[in-house]
Order: sequence, then structure tokens, then C-alpha cells
Amino acid sequence: MIIKYAVTNFRSFKNRTTLSMVAGPQTTLNENLIRQYGYRLLPSVVLYGANASGKSNLIMSLAVMKQIVLAGTLESNHPDLNNLELYPFVHNGHKEPMSFELEFFHKGYHVLYGIELSCDSIKTGCRRIEQEWFSLFQQNGKEINIFRRDQDG
Repeated sequence: MIIKYAVTNFRSFKNRTTLSMVAGPQTTLNENLIRQYGYRLLPSVVLYGANASGKSNLIMSLAVMKQIVLAGTLESNHPDLNNLELYPFVHNGHKEPMSFELEFFHKGYHVLYGIELSCDSIKTGCRRIEQEWFSLFQQNGKEINIFRRDQDG
């Protein structure tokens, strides 16, 4: 069950953009919410907005993150990764890494996984994972870092 997903510097999203499944404070339809570890989570989400407002880019960013995780590399021949160099926010004057972060529940675990990668816009062959992190949360909310990988070491 997804708690929240965040993406930065991907296509039309320059700044960190978060999709949260955490319910607001209202209590109408309260019986339809999913409750785990003190969270009140929405069972589904609907994306709507004007044309060119980023709906498809948000879904595409999830597909790209999924393929990176499944492939275990940035060098996959999967269509979602073939054009990775076209995905960074192109109107940026300087290069910043793309970032994907997913917080979710799986088999009783509260998990946070994120990856930050860089690639030169339009120029192929310069892909690199800058950072990768994986954490678990205890029921009291304390974060336990399982691993953190940085480009420098």
C-alpha cells in the first residue's frame, strides 16, 4: 500500500512534487479508509487537471522508477529507460539529478525507498546513480536506515 510518492526534476516537475495517499482530517466516508500503523490511507486516487498539467508525467515517473528497480540498472533496454536523457526538467540552467522516493507498507513493513540519478539532457551514455536509500520504520515512527549508497562511496 502506497503512503506517498515524490518526484523531483522529472519532465515538467522541477521541484519536489508529492502524491500522498494519507487522508485529510474530514470524517465523511471514514469507513472506506485503510488503517495501518496509525495511518488513515485512501484506497484509491484520481488524477485530474488541465491539459499539459503533468498528469501523464507523474504516471510516467512511477513507470521509470519501477523499471529502474526491476532492472537493477540504468542500462536496461526497456522502453521506459531508453530515453532517460529526455526526462530531466529541460528548462533548468544547470544539471540537477532526478529523484524518485516511495513510502509504502509491504507485508507488515513500513518502507521508504529512494533513488537519485543523473544523466545529461539529450546526451546519451552519461547515466549514473548519485544516491540510493532504503529505510524501515518501527511502529513508534523511528527510522532504521538499512542502507544508503552515495556516488562518492
